[in-house]
Amino acid sequence: MAVVSQTSESSMSSDDSSTSAPDGEAQPEVVLTVRGVPACPGAVRPELDVELITALQELEKFFYDMRKDVGVPNGVWDETTAVLRYLAYLSVLIDIWLSDIALSALHSIDLAILMKLRVLVEYVVRAQYVDSHTDYALYMMTVGEASSVVRKLEESGSDEDIVGRAKAELAERRRRFSSVANLKQRTLLEMMREFGTGDDYVWLYGAPSALMHGDAEGIRQLFETSDSGQEKITIKLEPAHVNAMMVDVGGNVLMFCDVFIRRFRPTDTDIIGRKAILERKFKTLLIRHPLGRDVKVLEDIGVEIGGPLFPDLVVTLKNAEFRLVANGSKWEGISGWIPPNFPFVAQFNVETEKDSYLGLATLFADGAARIFDAHRYRRVDDRMLSQTIRNGMWATEA
Repeated sequence: MAVVSQTSESSMSSDDSSTSAPDGEAQPEVVLTVRGVPACPGAVRPELDVELITALQELEKFFYDMRKDVGVPNGVWDETTAVLRYLAYLSVLIDIWLSDIALSALHSIDLAILMKLRVLVEYVVRAQYVDSHTDYALYMMTVGEASSVVRKLEESGSDEDIVGRAKAELAERRRRFSSVANLKQRTLLEMMREFGTGDDYVWLYGAPSALMHGDAEGIRQLFETSDSGQEKITIKLEPAHVNAMMVDVGGNVLMFCDVFIRRFRPTDTDIIGRKAILERKFKTLLIRHPLGRDVKVLEDIGVEIGGPLFPDLVVTLKNAEFRLVANGSKWEGISGWIPPNFPFVAQFNVETEKDSYLGLATLFADGAARIFDAHRYRRVDDRMLSQTIRNGMWATEA
């Protein structure tokens, strides 16, 4: 994380005309000057939610601790050992993708996030399905796995003796695990319909798959048309879309953690407690980044995590008070959904008879607000003058 440097009020010269208040007006009382921005070596992307990136880093550490030192069966003998081995296998794959996905976001490779999220969705659905259908887990890890090997060897034109040994292994597994030998391979669509809808399959898995496989329909997601009618390739999405996808990354990983912990660490109170904290954090972030989400679902989550009970806020700006009125789960004039935890940063837009104020403020539960980046727009003699708060002082801009 990169942090914008702080300039204290005591270090500023009081007779510096470039920072003095215009028209003899008093300067703002309090201003926040330090702000975290998501970054890594070679990339800074301030439009990403810094709390979201931090939460993903916490989740990555938690995921490592959750997997550490668990006992994994060294073979498959029954339904339980089949489920455990398969979940342990998936946990390694998820760990790899989770550590990589934030880098794609920081470097603005947004279509990669879309495709990687598709992979995570598949892993989570498969984990949920085998947890609920342990007989299928046994089939998949024994007869199904051996059948897949035989099919690939035959398709590759392998030597007959190699194919013969693989077929003998398949026959032995059919005999040994006869109780599941006649089960059939399930498609991901069949699995997802048990935990979601066909619509989920199309948009969470099918559409990103078109890009991953190079299908022609994927072009629709890769090209955008400018106002002049020119088409250009883009791999960058709108910040609201990226933040929402990153919240979904965390949510999907936590759904996998729920299955993994229930199977491997059902009595580990420390791990269970840490997961609960992360779940609440990502639900709060989900409300903050509502793009494409059902409003009723957001309202239900708001009630679940404490309810969107927001006071009216009073912003003190240049000795004038502007009230931001609570309206359900939002404040009038503040963009986006506001999570029920404090303090946090929000955008405000205040209109007065003469001026317009647009900026960012840190808001507190007691209704106080600390402005750290605000603009005042005033029309004077048919000219629009813009003034900006920087480090606690007004600075005039033409």
